[in-house]
Amino acid sequence: MYYKVRYGKKYIRSFPEEWLMYNIKGTGPNECANCEEYGCIDKIFIGYCKNCAEIVYYNKRGDGFDKNAEEDLLEGVIIQPNYLDVEKYNIINYLVFLLLEKIQHIIMPKMN
Repeated sequence: MYYKVRYGKKYIRSFPEEWLMYNIKGTGPNECANCEEYGCIDKIFIGYCKNCAEIVYYNKRGDGFDKNAEEDLLEGVIIQPNYLDVEKYNIINYLVFLLLEKIQHIIMPKMN
C-alpha cells in the first residue's frame, strides 16, 4: 500500500495534508492509542478511531473505525471520507496480499 511518512508515522498517501497540519491534540496515531489500534492497516494510518471521529471532529473526517480498519472497510458499513474512496481498491489489494502471505507461511513453513 502506498503511504507517506509524517511526524514519524506512516499515513495512507491520500490522507489530506490539511488534516495533518490541523490535527487536534490527542487525536491521530501519534497521540491516540485507539487511532493507532483501529485506524491502521499494517501500521499505516488510514483514518481516525470512532471516538476521535465522532467526539472531536463531529464526523467531518469520516465515521471512524471501531473494530479495525480492515473489517470496517470490507463490511462497508461506515461512511468514510472521499480520500478513502480513491484508495479502496489499493487497500483491498494490499489486504489480499497480506492474506496470501499468511497462507503461504502456513502451507509452506520455513525450513531450518
